[in-house]
Amino acid sequence: MNKEYKIVKPEFGIRLEKYENYSDDRYFKKGLSLDKFVSPLPEKLTAKISKDTYSSPSGKEVYDFINGRSSGLVVSKRAKELLEAEKGVNAEYVPLTIIDVKGKELEDEFFVVNPLERHEVIDLDKSTLKMSGIDKTQIAPSHDNRIAVKKAGTFDEFDLLIPEHLQSQLMMSADLINKIEEAGLTNLKVIEPSEYRG
Repeated sequence: MNKEYKIVKPEFGIRLEKYENYSDDRYFKKGLSLDKFVSPLPEKLTAKISKDTYSSPSGKEVYDFINGRSSGLVVSKRAKELLEAEKGVNAEYVPLTIIDVKGKELEDEFFVVNPLERHEVIDLDKSTLKMSGIDKTQIAPSHDNRIAVKKAGTFDEFDLLIPEHLQSQLMMSADLINKIEEAGLTNLKVIEPSEYRG
């Protein structure tokens, strides 16, 4: 049976500033193992909560899924444990200390997710897309975008993916999304690929 994939991202709550002790966060969206990063990672990343509100009245809410930097996904300890238990999730996790706007470390444990599966999931022939003028291999935001996902491929043994032509986003299988919802994990926004505009 073929899996159904959807685009996922955190929806509300806090927004993090750049990592204070690491500048190459763009590598978290390459599908590369941590030992292949250009500069070595610290044992634990550190980031402050931005004082700007973002997607919520106070911008202070902390959930199981959090808006990261260009890595795109920060998770709570319980979300990490669920993902680690899934055979179809191939990812690495980097501990993250979050500092609130008053300079105090949050007590809860958080992790930056480094997905290791990057695949050709999007069917370019069946999609209506605007490609980026900067990187012609990447889909640009557009109200005209209509993304179609391939019916099958080498990717369908995995439940968490970086789509090759949409590296700014992550995709999850509907099965994994259901498990996350059943576990009561908070703040995961699910977008049908056909409804993604950027």
